[in-house]
Amino acid sequence: MESVKYLLIGGGLASNRAAKTLRQKDPDGSICIVSEEAYIPYNRPPLSKEYLRKENPREKLFYDQKEYYEEKSIELKLGCHATELNLTDRMVNFEGGNGIEFEKAFIATGGRPVRLNVPGGDLDGIYCLRNLDDTESISSEVESGKNVIIVGGGFIGLEVA
Repeated sequence: MESVKYLLIGGGLASNRAAKTLRQKDPDGSICIVSEEAYIPYNRPPLSKEYLRKENPREKLFYDQKEYYEEKSIELKLGCHATELNLTDRMVNFEGGNGIEFEKAFIATGGRPVRLNVPGGDLDGIYCLRNLDDTESISSEVESGKNVIIVGGGFIGLEVA
């Protein structure tokens, strides 16, 4: 089983900054960022603004390039969904049976949008905006000239509107 000193769960700003700080304070400690998404850590706020409006290219979303993580010896495990956190044994298990032992863990998985819980709420063409793939799906629907209904008046819903 793989073992790391610092396990950072979540692929956003918090894990990106934590990894940089840890690397400065511990140049030799093993660091691993685990994210269920397939992308290196990226900036989420522009998803509902500049990126959705196609004002900024996709590559501008990413905090650093993949080479940065390699250069700083920060391992990336992308597309990994954690299924169990065992604090007694200091271990995280992932879908598919793989696990990682850790000395210290940092959990920064962010929030999840509340899905529309009504009959038909899971039909094609109904989206939540949480990640890069969501934004790209919404963008492709908008480009086709379809009418859109936005449910929710929070910050993200209003920005998308």
